[in-house]
Amino acid sequence: MDPAPDVRSLYDERLRAGAYRPRVDSWYYRVWDGFSMSPHRHDRTEIMLAVSGACTVRVGARSFRLQTGSLVLLDAGVPHSLHVTAGAPCRMMNLEFAFEPGAALLPIGAAAAASPVMARFLSPRRDARFLADAGDLHARIRAVIDLLDRPADDAATEAWGGEFEVQFVGLLLALARRFEEAEAAEDGLRTPVHVRRTLRFLRENYDRPIGLAEAAAAAGVSPGHLARQFRRATGTSVGESLARIRLEHACRLLAEGDLPVGAVAETSGFGGRHHFNAFFRARTGMTPGAYRARARDRSAFAPDADPKNMP
Repeated sequence: MDPAPDVRSLYDERLRAGAYRPRVDSWYYRVWDGFSMSPHRHDRTEIMLAVSGACTVRVGARSFRLQTGSLVLLDAGVPHSLHVTAGAPCRMMNLEFAFEPGAALLPIGAAAAASPVMARFLSPRRDARFLADAGDLHARIRAVIDLLDRPADDAATEAWGGEFEVQFVGLLLALARRFEEAEAAEDGLRTPVHVRRTLRFLRENYDRPIGLAEAAAAAGVSPGHLARQFRRATGTSVGESLARIRLEHACRLLAEGDLPVGAVAETSGFGGRHHFNAFFRARTGMTPGAYRARARDRSAFAPDADPKNMP
């Protein structure tokens, strides 16, 4: 009997019904600058995460604008291309993976049966999914890559295989939760479609100057209509929502990364460091440097310093 074929798509029904274990076929960090890629496809599922800088990933007629901490998940066989502006380098982290039949410590099907979040993540199929802010997924992907980069002798051991499966299935579950949180925040709201479009536009473009007129054009309504409808639905203004998105992103970068404060300010859309410092202190009661130190000391982390609890 011929062996069962590999499963390439994350959404293949066989993955949930049979015994399959993950296999990473390609992984790398790379800095792109002045690069434009022709449309191509892989026969594996792919995660693309912007570690620093900005780029555009095009999938058919759609364009996803990645900034520091943004992520795109591409299913196997989906044509896509990458574009990076000259003089504005983007450092990317990539994982390409599939699933092979065989005994697994943590079969994907068992994880889906045990976790409704994972089950929803694996169905229905999406050719491409975007996260404007991947949160702690950067650290989880890095942990998987660190395992893959171990010497060949270590990678051949049973202990390595078990640790790899735990880390990888944990990454998939974290992806599932992060996508569900992001989609609930956007589409779970009982808000007009123009407001949802605006929230999506803000999350995908917060790293650059955005005015009410541009946000309204993206939503397909007049600026005055959007301002009234947005405040009625959310209780705040478009500008204040943008400021909160920027602040939450900056807090994540400070807590989880090593970017200098000036780079955090720029990639979060605040422009100069002086403005960022003043804004951050006004909102949190502390400097960005103090927030970073406090956030990393989990035992001393104060709930009122969490951007989600800020006014």
